Amino acid sequence: MFDGIKRAARAFFVEDLRVRRDERGLRIVFESESAGPSQPPPLERARQEAEQQRLKQVHDIRAQLATLFESHPGLGVKGSPMHAIDRALAAQGLAFLDSVPLAVLRPALETFEAAVLDWTPAGLAYLRSRMAVALRERAAREGADAGDTSALPVVSEVAVAGIARDDDQAALLAAYGAVARTPGDTP
Repeated sequence: MFDGIKRAARAFFVEDLRVRRDERGLRIVFESESAGPSQPPPLERARQEAEQQRLKQVHDIRAQLATLFESHPGLGVKGSPMHAIDRALAAQGLAFLDSVPLAVLRPALETFEAAVLDWTPAGLAYLRSRMAVALRERAAREGADAGDTSALPVVSEVAVAGIARDDDQAALLAAYGAVARTPGDTP
């Protein structure tokens, strides 16, 4: 009995009434019922947007990897290092770089670098960069040898003039972040 009185008082003093047509016909509903779900707080919304961006990035990387696997059939076969990377990427996103063993990461990076000639797809270039950085950092932390990738220069500016003989070599140098050196420069 009191529930009806409470609802009537709330409708009269606090909330607006609306008429809604749905599958049951015409109904009178409280405004709070028809307002729908409330918006999350701005911080939560920012987290959700960042997570959506990460998911899209992983999706794009995996799509570009799938294209690479189609053009190099042996690269993505089950049991290969790149197949393990693709599976870990699907399961954990880019956080997999902290957990994949160095014994898998090193050969995966080497085969990945050998297979890709065009680093134009942003997802592949980003994945290669993240893998190389993870390999270096984890090898330094664990006191292991980073392999051939430790000899790569870490620079932010690319000077390709005079080094690259063709477009493929220029793209490769840009992907590695190589710098042109004059004969008198020391490494």
